[in-house]
Amino acid sequence: MRGTSRWWVLMAGLGLGLGIVRAALGPLHSNVVVSVIAALLAAVIVVLAGRELRRHAGHFALAGGGLGVVYAALASWPIWLVHLNRAQVRALLISRVHATPSDVLVTRTMHLLNAPAAHGLSYVGTLLVGFLIGLILGAVGGWTTRPGEPSRAV
Repeated sequence: MRGTSRWWVLMAGLGLGLGIVRAALGPLHSNVVVSVIAALLAAVIVVLAGRELRRHAGHFALAGGGLGVVYAALASWPIWLVHLNRAQVRALLISRVHATPSDVLVTRTMHLLNAPAAHGLSYVGTLLVGFLIGLILGAVGGWTTRPGEPSRAV
């Protein structure tokens, strides 16, 4: 298998595996499609950016550590957004009124205030898992080479 083919297989495998894991670990009421798409995009971005950072900074650990935060931000916000939107729709269906922008804000605020510790811990937990997975993916990006680059002897 040529270097270019191996590189694309690695990218596809990482993205698909991470997407499946992210969908499986996501909350049951989240939109699985959104989770998978966000995870795939984040995985590709982090691996590619990890490689670029390694080329400029010279050390893959810097790439992994810095880009773990990027992964956490990219992979966490769709889950959070879908969760709030579902809560908002549920509350509006119960009240059976037309929502104004202030109703939407109040609904979201009340939903978060219902269980602030649970929502806060859930979000922080998602960010932490995203950071750890991003750390690994960034490091993988730091070790991989671009198509056409000479491979590294270990």
